Amino acid sequence: MYVQTRTTWRPSTPPFALAGCASCQGTGWQMVSLSGSSRARRCSCRDLTRLVRLKETVGIPQRYERCTLDNFEPLNLSQVRALGEARKFVERYPCITRGLIFAGETGTGKTHLAAAMLRELAGRVPEDLLFVNFESIQSCQGGSPLHDCPRLQQVSLLVLDNFGIGTPTAETLRSVEQLLEARLHGRRLTILTGAPVRCRDLFRGRTSLDASPTQLFLSALDPALLMKLLSAVRVISVTGDDYRRSHHPLFP
Repeated sequence: MYVQTRTTWRPSTPPFALAGCASCQGTGWQMVSLSGSSRARRCSCRDLTRLVRLKETVGIPQRYERCTLDNFEPLNLSQVRALGEARKFVERYPCITRGLIFAGETGTGKTHLAAAMLRELAGRVPEDLLFVNFESIQSCQGGSPLHDCPRLQQVSLLVLDNFGIGTPTAETLRSVEQLLEARLHGRRLTILTGAPVRCRDLFRGRTSLDASPTQLFLSALDPALLMKLLSAVRVISVTGDDYRRSHHPLFP
């Protein structure tokens, strides 16, 4: 009996290299002579162009360019679990059906993990990846409204950092709902980072005085959309002290 299987084979991504590099002529590899034999090695221009892509195309902020899953240092069990979920996501991508929400207090490593995931995927997958700070999405590419930015809706993997932070307007709420609806309809993956979230309180019709900005924004979404969003992501609670107060080497 013929059984159709889903292949995990992916086409190789082209090497990131400078087109006018004198050492590799834009191939990303340079020939060197070692012990009388000629061998190929990675050209140093690949590292430079990769950093440029992370900043200009993927949009990872400069302060997170050095973040990797290997240099993430979990300090408690919640951070160990979060790191494990991040590694699992990267290893299985694109054969992933659910996104992630890293929810926790400031400085617990949520953005580090999200940026590290994009950083590792950017080097091996051809899909379009994008990192966006939630506070900046009210204007996109020269002041156009969020819903006029098709890349946000169509990008294969989108990270929305600090989701719900700030004081969004009613227009922002509608735009975010349109964005989420489009991404859910297209089955495109989204990773959110934000303040602590209590999923059980989202549908009770009331919010507590100590509710986080992320909790409040999620509660304001259309209930049907919120249900679809929560079924399409895995909520990962991340707790702990603020990394920045411990003089972490990545954030002096």
